[in-house]
Amino acid sequence: QKIDNDIVVKKYDELLDIMKAYENDIEEQRTLIHETKNEFATIKCKLNDKEETETIIKYIDSVIGDKVSTNMSKYSKFKNLPSNGLKGFFYYKFMKAERKGIEVSVNISKQIEESYIKELDTKTFKDLVRIIGVYLDNAIEASVESEEKKLGIEIYLIKKEVKIIISNTYNRIDTEKVGKERYTTKGKNRGHGLLLVKKILHESERIKSETEITEELFIQKIEIKK
Repeated sequence: QKIDNDIVVKKYDELLDIMKAYENDIEEQRTLIHETKNEFATIKCKLNDKEETETIIKYIDSVIGDKVSTNMSKYSKFKNLPSNGLKGFFYYKFMKAERKGIEVSVNISKQIEESYIKELDTKTFKDLVRIIGVYLDNAIEASVESEEKKLGIEIYLIKKEVKIIISNTYNRIDTEKVGKERYTTKGKNRGHGLLLVKKILHESERIKSETEITEELFIQKIEIKK
């Protein structure tokens, strides 16, 4: 069991290091896209008064049009997360979900960016990332197998405490076995992940988690005490 736990811990610790670097790249790319849009918009205005510019304008619209704007708007909500690795971590996971054909939604309160979550001690931060990683991986896997294929993340500051809610559609689950030893709807790795989460929660004084299951959604709620 210790070996299994160590494998899962190593997996998410390495991913966190990768995402800290990836996060900086994403921010630079977002700035570059914004600047490029402004440049093309200026060109469009200049060419709009000239003759036979429809083809050029159509091309410019394809560059700065709704497709780019929509994608950036969806993930721009991650900007409300502090720049400590969480932003890139969530971005990576949701990109992974979209590539699997899952419809994702993000709702993160503006208060989160300046909340105490950006100043968590190293142990609490790593424990939080491990829990979120296991929950998101399980949610992605369950969503893929479900008919509606939906995944959502919500992060709020309620009564001065950070609440993270991960929800996903699912097909079938044995509610009596959730959280118990080695229970998983598919594959032993998911069972190991949930056992690791159980161990972390048992030892943590700052992180709590609860599960809610409705007819349509499987919901994991994480609370981080100040």
